[in-house]
Amino acid sequence: MTVLSREELRAALAATPPLIEDADIHLQLQPNGVDLRVERVQRLTSPGLLGAADTVREPAAREDVRTDKDGWWDLHRGAYVITYR
Repeated sequence: MTVLSREELRAALAATPPLIEDADIHLQLQPNGVDLRVERVQRLTSPGLLGAADTVREPAAREDVRTDKDGWWDLHRGAYVITYR
């Protein structure tokens, strides 16, 4: 396994296509990595369906979870979908 340096990460983020799209380099670039930021949290509200054939699929229903007044998500027990930016 290879660990990229900050300079190598900066070059990869500036490349076409970039390593990560829409990254805020000033906030997210670290010495040997990139911090992830949460864009959206969704709670699964129903089970999905996945059959043996591709035609038998029904994704689980999702409901957006809002942040509180301080910008935190209150996540109770359950299944969630996290979208990173």
